[in-house]
Amino acid sequence: MTRDNVEGLSGVTILCLGGNCPVQAEGTVDGQPFYFRSRGDSWQFHVGPEEDWFTGKEWWVDHEFGEWPSAGWITDEEAKALIAQGVAEYRKHLQGEQG
Repeated sequence: MTRDNVEGLSGVTILCLGGNCPVQAEGTVDGQPFYFRSRGDSWQFHVGPEEDWFTGKEWWVDHEFGEWPSAGWITDEEAKALIAQGVAEYRKHLQGEQG
């Protein structure tokens, strides 16, 4: 599934979203690539070059979500809401770096 943007958020494009156990998405936020993954009892949102995902070089957050395995069975709408939360945290981080 492709979405041009996350409702209510400019600068965010979802290129692909789908799956179960894990639910995954890729896209861009403010021109930077992102990766979203929701599985088990948590979700992650990574921003940075794809080759840096899971290396510790990228910016990322990891949050708990329900009880095992509920995070792997979220709907597309729930995934988009969590992506929006990740975007907000990423942008807040960037403001902290500039301020």
